[in-house]
Amino acid sequence: MTWQRSILIAAILLFAVVYYGLAFVTLRDLVRRPAVRGLNKTAWALSILCLPLLGAVLYGYFGTGNSPSRASRPVGVEPEFTPFEHLFESDDRWEDFTR
Repeated sequence: MTWQRSILIAAILLFAVVYYGLAFVTLRDLVRRPAVRGLNKTAWALSILCLPLLGAVLYGYFGTGNSPSRASRPVGVEPEFTPFEHLFESDDRWEDFTR
């Protein structure tokens, strides 16, 4: 096998991974989203499945709209849980182990 054929196979495999990966990600987002803008979910799913690249780009641009969680969150309010919350707790629990 020549190096040109190897590069062609690698390019085709990369394109296929991007092609179907993008379709999978957009379909997963479509299923998880409670409502979409424009067409109904079935029409968006069909457009993503029939034309994965174009359908995914159109869905991302027209179908998603603004995220309600970002739009309704007041500015300056912290979330209830932060992933680094444990760093700001007191170290009283470690005092028992050091004695």
